[in-house]
Amino acid sequence: MQENSGFFTSENLIKIGDYAGLKSKSFIDCVNNGGKADLVKAHADSMAGYNITGTPTVFINDKLWVRKSNAFDPVEFRLAVEAG
Repeated sequence: MQENSGFFTSENLIKIGDYAGLKSKSFIDCVNNGGKADLVKAHADSMAGYNITGTPTVFINDKLWVRKSNAFDPVEFRLAVEAG
C-alpha cells in the first residue's frame, strides 16, 4: 500500500480497529468525528523541530537513530540501543 493512497479512510480504520478488538462506540465516534485530529496535527507540525522527516522515527537517549539501510534490521537496532 502506498503512502497517501487513501486506504486509511474512516471506514477502513474502523475495520482495522474492529480486527484489533476496538469495538467501542467511543472509538468509532473518535474516528468518524476526528476526535484526535488536533493532537495529530500538533505532533505532525512539531516534527521538523526534531529533524523528523517520517515514521517510524526512533530516538535513543535523546539522539535520533539513523538507520544504515532502508529496511528495519533488528541487529542494527539492538546494537544502536546497546551503544546508546
